[in-house]
Amino acid sequence: MGIPDENVPMFVAHLVLGIFATAVWVLCIPIFDASFPSHIHAWIVTELCLAALETLYAVWASIVDARDPTFYERKSETFFVVDIVFIIMNTATAVTGAAYWRNGERERQLIFDAVVILSWLTLLTVVLITGQDKVKMSSS
Repeated sequence: MGIPDENVPMFVAHLVLGIFATAVWVLCIPIFDASFPSHIHAWIVTELCLAALETLYAVWASIVDARDPTFYERKSETFFVVDIVFIIMNTATAVTGAAYWRNGERERQLIFDAVVILSWLTLLTVVLITGQDKVKMSSS
């Protein structure tokens, strides 16, 4: 039994979210103990925690997408609220990360800059998922 056709767009979007979020926290780990100022270190910790939450959410949502064609019709408002919370949190970390842009020449600065770029890509993915949730809610 494959993924229900109506869940394929959500499955792909959640899969992409999982990939971006996992890449963020994997890249945050090597710069976690870097000699950045304390405000940048706090941003790294916040981004690491947010990415870990989004990875768990994406894995769970992908499993639901693959198995249950009626789940979103029953829980679409809850998903919409969770997506809005993730948008707010991602906007805060992406904008703050852009303000802390290191314009890296050294390896850890380059990794930090890559995390900031992935943070923006994660934000765009969550916005896309929110739009898909809104469409699902309006079609129900």
